Amino acid sequence: MNTSVATTTDLRITLAGTARLARVQRPVVTTWRKRFASGDDRFPKPVGRDGAMELFDATEVARWLSETSHGNNPDAIDDAPLFALDAASHDFGGLTAMLALRAIHGAALGELDDDELLDLADEADSDDELLFSELEALGEHASAVARRADQLVEAAYTPATALEALIAEHLRDGRSALARVALIPEASALVSEVAIELALTNDTTDASAPCFVDPTGVGGDRLVDLAGRLDEIAEVSIVSADAGGDAARLLRRRIAVLGIARSGLQIGVAGDFEVHGSVVHVAQYPTPDGSASTPLEMLDAIDQIVVQMSDAQRGVVVAPAGVLIEGGLEREASRRRAELLRSGRVRAIVALPAGLVVAQPRQRLALWVLGPAHRDVPLAERWTLVADLTASPLDAAVRADLVGDLAASMGGPESVRAHAFRGPRLVPTRRLLAREGSLLDDPAPVGHTPRTGAGPAARSVPAEFDVARDALGAGVPSSLEAVGPARRVAALPEAALGVLAGDRHIRCVAGSRIDEADLVAEHGYTVIGRDELDELVPFGSRRVDRLLLADRYPSARLTEPGDVVFVASPRPRAWVDGEGASVVVAPARVLRINRADPAGLVAEVLAADISSQPERSRDWRSWRGRRVRPDEAGGLTAALRDIHAEIAAARRRAERLAEVERLLISGVTAGTLTTTERND
Repeated sequence: MNTSVATTTDLRITLAGTARLARVQRPVVTTWRKRFASGDDRFPKPVGRDGAMELFDATEVARWLSETSHGNNPDAIDDAPLFALDAASHDFGGLTAMLALRAIHGAALGELDDDELLDLADEADSDDELLFSELEALGEHASAVARRADQLVEAAYTPATALEALIAEHLRDGRSALARVALIPEASALVSEVAIELALTNDTTDASAPCFVDPTGVGGDRLVDLAGRLDEIAEVSIVSADAGGDAARLLRRRIAVLGIARSGLQIGVAGDFEVHGSVVHVAQYPTPDGSASTPLEMLDAIDQIVVQMSDAQRGVVVAPAGVLIEGGLEREASRRRAELLRSGRVRAIVALPAGLVVAQPRQRLALWVLGPAHRDVPLAERWTLVADLTASPLDAAVRADLVGDLAASMGGPESVRAHAFRGPRLVPTRRLLAREGSLLDDPAPVGHTPRTGAGPAARSVPAEFDVARDALGAGVPSSLEAVGPARRVAALPEAALGVLAGDRHIRCVAGSRIDEADLVAEHGYTVIGRDELDELVPFGSRRVDRLLLADRYPSARLTEPGDVVFVASPRPRAWVDGEGASVVVAPARVLRINRADPAGLVAEVLAADISSQPERSRDWRSWRGRRVRPDEAGGLTAALRDIHAEIAAARRRAERLAEVERLLISGVTAGTLTTTERND
């Protein structure tokens, strides 16, 4: 291979970009340059520099990767534009604006001249809220940037994917304003998971259309991540501040490209605003535009959220730990933090580990959860949940436990004290107010004993089981006769479903979106959806024609025997499909247990655990499932299936008795049936 004769392009790529394109570690590319410095298959030579960085022709590099089979990306040639630089790439605002215009226009832009592009931008953004100024500033370079935008979309398949990939590359430059506040994926996931749980467990929220408010107007990463996680289960709406500046306009471009409904939020001169309804506020400080940069300014901004909150609203706030938790604040900032705690709306305080900010690995952050104050609880008796995660990795297991605890902390006194918190402490708010140093300094917790091991209720189960089995009388299935007390307690611990999914013990499969009019076939695949799980229609009463399914819904997948079909709203419900070959209709989904490595999961137990979740619990990843030792799984499954068969038989007999009752009443009252009075 002789790369020196390869056609050159205007796309440039760095060695770091080459590593990302090839999906290898950065030192691997250096090794390739040294090992293949000469010969027919030599690595491409630099074609320029950007400061201290060498630049290479991106097309040549992609061809070299493809033709020499180096790296782990078989689509390197197609993906090269996503990791490349060119003259247009240096105008980040102009290129992101062009991608937004491409999404709104719905077609390629590369064939339009500069004037046509500007006219199109004026039509799409007549009020200049998100893209017109950026495209106007491109001047005679607009058509070149349009061609570059087309390249990115072609490589990424959609404008939204291209835009997010471009932003991800931009964040790698730690000097940008966005990079100084961008969070690593684990931290971003935590904020999103908490916000989603607050939205879906709020009694006053329409779970099908949760609304999130960004009072900063620049929280793009938070809102995009939230919308992506809720894409399949809810229609998200967003309210964001009508702020000026590059970060705010970028946020509005991202929302427009994703097609999310957005409403503007007017911010007063003093930072005041007003939002009505059941919403979740999501804010991070400081902001990329530099506002709210001192501790007092950040606390003032949080205070603006709190003072306008109704009891129907919730909030998640992320800021430096030095502002939200640690001591050493100046007097005015310390007073403002105390006022916020005294309001009763700071329901939880979480200290997070260092290293969560991409460009500032030493910075430590903290998180506050906001909610309604307990009006009927005196200030002296109020509590705040305090969690210290400074030494914990924010993996899926830690996040799932924390999200469950934070959701529980929003309840009333009785429900909070009944919850088994897995690490956080309930701390009297008055003790937090009395502290001059860090809020983490071990104040005495509210009386609370977490559950550990098999408690008295578990130990009484064998005796209660014997009584219940004997009450069945004759005809008890043999599988139940074989059940007896265990010689020793050896239970597996519960586990969060999100953790089990992360470890590949279970997999969540989305349901198919099928038109209701297509679910009326007399023959075909059985349909399972929310109506079946909520017992609004009998199982098996809805079917979809097999040929129609293959023609109109080619991506639809059938269930497998043992799949757990579930819904999260209006309340968690689940059912085990013992036979398989059914079509699951969204919003219902499937949890499929890994048969090769089930980690103690049994389908019938998992379905029972899902159906017993609290009515307001909507995030399946935070649900906890009980597990069974491998030597008990077979016997338990057989016994449960026998029980379910008996229940089904009892239901059929009850239905027949109901029919006999109907006919008896109808016949006797019509004179067509007669009875003989018994003399017992």
